[in-house]
Amino acid sequence: MIGKFGISASFALVYIYAVEVFPTPLRSVGLGMCSTASRIGSISTPLILLLDEIWEPLPLLIFGSSAIIGGLLVLFLPETRGKDLPETIEEGELFNK
Repeated sequence: MIGKFGISASFALVYIYAVEVFPTPLRSVGLGMCSTASRIGSISTPLILLLDEIWEPLPLLIFGSSAIIGGLLVLFLPETRGKDLPETIEEGELFNK
C-alpha cells in the first residue's frame, strides 16, 4: 500500500513539475512528450516481466537500475520554487542559468 501511494504521488508530481519547466509556447507539447514516454514505459513493463524466463533476476535488475538512474537524473533538474514560469522560449533557455 505504501508503494502504491509513492507511485501515485510521484506520478502527480511529474505532471506538476513538467508544466513548470516548459515555456508557455511549448508547455502542452512538452507535457504530451512526457505523457507519451510514461505510456511507453507502461506498455513495456509486461514485456520486461517476461524476461525472467531468460534470467530470473533480469526484470528486477532492469526496474531497479532504471529507478536509480532516474533518481540520479532528478538531481540535474532546475529548482522551480519561487521562480516565475517561463513565458517565452528565450526565458525557458535561461531558466536554469
